Amino acid sequence: MSPLPPELKDELQREYVAGFDQKLKELLDALKLGDRAALENLFHKLAGSGLTYEMEKISVISRKAEELLKISLDTPAILQLIKELAAVFAEEKKKLQC
Repeated sequence: MSPLPPELKDELQREYVAGFDQKLKELLDALKLGDRAALENLFHKLAGSGLTYEMEKISVISRKAEELLKISLDTPAILQLIKELAAVFAEEKKKLQC
C-alpha cells in the first residue's frame, strides 16, 4: 500500500503516464541506432520509476531488457519488449483515464 494519499498518488501516476509516448520514442530511436548504452540507461530508468510509481509490470519488462542487453543487442527481442511496454503504457493510461 502506498504511503501517499490516493488523490496525490493518482496525480503523480498521471504525470508519469503523460511521458510514456516520449519514453517509447526514445527507446525506439536508440534501438534504431543500435545504441546499446542508451537502451540500457533508458530501461534502467524505467525499471526504477516503474517501482516508484507502483507500476510493477513496467519494472519487470524493463529488467528483462536490462538483462538481455548485458548479453547482446538482440534487436528483435528488444523490440518485442518495447512492444510489451507500449501495451502496459496503454493499459495504465486507460486505467488512469489519461
